[in-house]
Amino acid sequence: MKLGKREIDVLTCPEGRKDRLVFDDELPGFALRVTRDGTKTFIFQYRRGAAVRRLRLGRYGEITPAQARRLAEEARGRVAAGGDPAGERAAVLAAEAETAKARRRQAEGDAFTFARLIDRWEAEWLARRCRPGYRREATRALRVNLANLAGLPAAQIDTATVRRAIDALIRPVTVPAGTAETAKARGKEASAAPEIRGETNARRVRSYGAAMYGWAIKEELLTFNPFAAVRRRGRDAARDRSAVLRACLTIP
Repeated sequence: MKLGKREIDVLTCPEGRKDRLVFDDELPGFALRVTRDGTKTFIFQYRRGAAVRRLRLGRYGEITPAQARRLAEEARGRVAAGGDPAGERAAVLAAEAETAKARRRQAEGDAFTFARLIDRWEAEWLARRCRPGYRREATRALRVNLANLAGLPAAQIDTATVRRAIDALIRPVTVPAGTAETAKARGKEASAAPEIRGETNARRVRSYGAAMYGWAIKEELLTFNPFAAVRRRGRDAARDRSAVLRACLTIP
């Protein structure tokens, strides 16, 4: 039987079978697969060593019998030349699938921003394991002081970016009127007070960020902690650090 439109239209799958394969009498390997639900698909079947390979050419209705025949003739020529059309197509499809998967991972990574990381840390760890005061302070410190990082993908933030952001928190502050006199009365240099506040804030922001990324690594959300290598500045004499350590177990 030559697989033409008239012949194909009357072909059916026998009762009780999943499918039926009908080969063309004129072109070796050219066939039509008819399933029990009525789907009809052109294929080209050939041998590669001891293995039987089938190359899908297209579904009847989407391509004509004449188009399918030309595709089968082309595939037959490639096999005769030592090619493996089905294997080559499988390799292409696998590469395309891997590319699509990589793009999805990239898109997901881009969508997982620093701001979303803070939200996840707060909802999945701080709210369940840490004291309310620490939770409020930690998330406020990160959101306010590192607002310029909010829209960046969390996985793409590196140590240099964090260091610049932390260093920016330590900057000269204009001393309001009366502050100098107050500082002198306490035996301190007036210019020292703003710098101490800046270093303390920067140190705490660095600790909160390191704790958050440390949690994300344990949860396999991220693989690198950009805060870990940022140098701590001075000592936090403003408050008892042991109280913070008791507030949350993840603080480094």
